[in-house]
Amino acid sequence: MSEISKSVKELIWLATYYERNEMPENARLIRESLECTRHSADEWAPIRYIEQAVERLSDERKTA
Repeated sequence: MSEISKSVKELIWLATYYERNEMPENARLIRESLECTRHSADEWAPIRYIEQAVERLSDERKTA
């Protein structure tokens, strides 16, 4: 199993965990990151997507 597929499986597991534990925003963010970066050759693209989304949400909360 490649390192990329292992990382993706771990992210899917984490999204499922969040769904079961009533944290739908976290699960949605992970699933979006996987979908938006599906065709990327960069194995870190899903993680960067999540980091950028969290940063964007943090900035929105500061200005609200």
